[in-house]
Amino acid sequence: MLGSTRLGFTVQNMIMHADFLISDDVDEIMLGIDWLTENGCKWHFERKEIEVRGRPVALKSRPSLATVRRVWVRENVCVSPGTQTNVPVKLTWNSWPTPSADWVVEAKRWRPGVFAARTLLSDNSKCAAVRIANTSGFPFHLTKGRFVGDAKIAESAEEKRPSTLDESGPGELGCSRGTGTDRSNRSRLVLV
Repeated sequence: MLGSTRLGFTVQNMIMHADFLISDDVDEIMLGIDWLTENGCKWHFERKEIEVRGRPVALKSRPSLATVRRVWVRENVCVSPGTQTNVPVKLTWNSWPTPSADWVVEAKRWRPGVFAARTLLSDNSKCAAVRIANTSGFPFHLTKGRFVGDAKIAESAEEKRPSTLDESGPGELGCSRGTGTDRSNRSRLVLV
């Protein structure tokens, strides 16, 4: 936790406030049971509304953000001209029920001559890094807390591969664990 704060806001013209804990690991506002109780909230699932201080508030559905995480630069980094560097990053949650999974950050052009590689990140963000290549003639500075991009859940090759695709299909990088041609001893990273 980084700290706490009290914020004021309105719900259907009712002036309200809540005490929030601040974390750089969660992007969404979450109202706890203490706030819900203090404000006499009742959730009416069948009517898709929540009652706050006796007044009905319609709930709106939105696409789940549980399959997306935000990626931020963990520490200040300078990528010198003509080099590439693994930039330490951290992943934050957009919602509390985020599944444990591997995550993909797509390739990105930061500026002319500076590119981030498409990267597979582990759910454990303590060691996560994104590769940045600087082909320009100028240093490229990334400051702690800078937004890198969104990470989406990585899908396994079996989930994405049509059953008619040959096992040595395009975009596949084979990593042999054994000898010979026995394909059951191979693991693959398929770029989909």
